[in-house]
Amino acid sequence: MAVTGVDGSRGRELGIRTAVGALVGVLGPLAGGVLLQHFGPAFDFAVAGVLMVASAVPLVLMGSIPAGPVPRARESMQGIDRGAMLAFASDGWIASGLALAWPMVLFVSLGSHYDSFGIANAAAALAGAATGLAGGRAIDRGGRQRSLVIVCWALALGFALRASATWSPIAATIANATGAAVMGIYVPVLMSVIYDRAQQTGAAYRFHFAAEAGWDAGAASGCLIAAALVWATDAPSLAVVPGALGVIVLYLSVRAPKAAVPVPVDASEPVSAA
Repeated sequence: MAVTGVDGSRGRELGIRTAVGALVGVLGPLAGGVLLQHFGPAFDFAVAGVLMVASAVPLVLMGSIPAGPVPRARESMQGIDRGAMLAFASDGWIASGLALAWPMVLFVSLGSHYDSFGIANAAAALAGAATGLAGGRAIDRGGRQRSLVIVCWALALGFALRASATWSPIAATIANATGAAVMGIYVPVLMSVIYDRAQQTGAAYRFHFAAEAGWDAGAASGCLIAAALVWATDAPSLAVVPGALGVIVLYLSVRAPKAAVPVPVDASEPVSAA
């Protein structure tokens, strides 16, 4: 989307992508929960494997995408966009709490029942789909900065709600749904900035290879801190708390970012056909 997206409608495009992904996420958790509960993990993962193979078909049928040359390993960290890397590192840190630690906390809070876990995530997906469309339109109307402030406050409150909601399955389900609603706006806000900067560089592949390294570093370090906190306190619900620190860095790195610097591209390098 960094290359194929259109200026002025990127928010709408991201909102649609987020909403479609969320709607698919309604059926997935429901079906996965039922399959795990009644047929076991082997059958469930077999079905997932077939779907993963089928998902490769559209990628094979795609045409060439002018995203610049695919960099060699040594070149992938040249011309690093530090702002994008920092934004992705904060996203990875946040994900260590919301996307990695929280599902385990939620599963235990729901009595370790796969079907209940699937229903809770399906309900959350519906909330995320609705807010994704609304958030995307707000960005195209010039409301990205305002949406960023709302998202950061909502993320902070969401972390607090998750950390304190494990006493009740209903409270945990509500925390899960409201968190998904926030993510429906969060993803378009963050990724509209990232894709704009990637497009400005003229070398999207190189840009993303470096930026994703920031995400990996943020997620890995966030998980280690969360594990250490749980080990020290013997309170699993606190595993989500360290991720809240990423909200501050996210706001500072996404707020009114400077324009990305174009990456020098060697004309002799081949352009990849994705």
